[in-house]
Amino acid sequence: MANPMAYAHVVFIEGDQGSGKNTVAVARMVDKTFANVTSIKLEDSRIIKATPTNPPMVGRVKIWLPNREPFIAKVPPKSCVIADSVKIYSNFHLYGIRASFMPLDAMIEYLNEGYINNAYVVCDEHYIGGSTLRTMSNLVSTIGDLGFQMRKRHVEFMMLAPYKRLVGYRNRSIVTEHIICSYDEEKLEVTITVQKKGIRGSRTYPPFYAPYYWPYFNTDELIKIPETQIGKALASAR
Repeated sequence: MANPMAYAHVVFIEGDQGSGKNTVAVARMVDKTFANVTSIKLEDSRIIKATPTNPPMVGRVKIWLPNREPFIAKVPPKSCVIADSVKIYSNFHLYGIRASFMPLDAMIEYLNEGYINNAYVVCDEHYIGGSTLRTMSNLVSTIGDLGFQMRKRHVEFMMLAPYKRLVGYRNRSIVTEHIICSYDEEKLEVTITVQKKGIRGSRTYPPFYAPYYWPYFNTDELIKIPETQIGKALASAR
């Protein structure tokens, strides 16, 4: 069994609309999945053994079939890449890799009840609705309160928002990795600048090609706001 992390790993991904926040979060989960792939679920629900290429490549795996030498191939369309050691929960839908869609309220409940272990948990504030400052701060406060459990359960929490101040000043200290994104529309590349807790200064990484990761999520996805939240908003507007 793995030892508890030194502290809860909370990643804040910041950037204006269209800066590549979702692409950065999705890239981290997709890269992790392809680096640890164990099987592929085909469109017809058959499952075949697969392992990473060397080095791992997004969209390609080594296929193992009976009575054949293993070979490297593209992942077939409408297949799902599975890594047994990688669990992902997200409040927006992911495609082509194994992941569970989880609305914000369920996310908080399951974290609080300890049902989520050894997993990535991803929350995009764009899909929360209502007051971003209030809802994001409440979420981060919950994560802060569960800090020890998250360390013990090996949860990496990623949250996406335009500005770090949206999480509230008192809660910023729980962020262990701060990522700022920028997107080059001509080259279709995303560049990230990363600052990590306990390390002075920041590091800017070489840009990566965003379209590699676009098939794994829908940038135009719309999430229905809960009726209770709509009711509260209407009541406060009267």
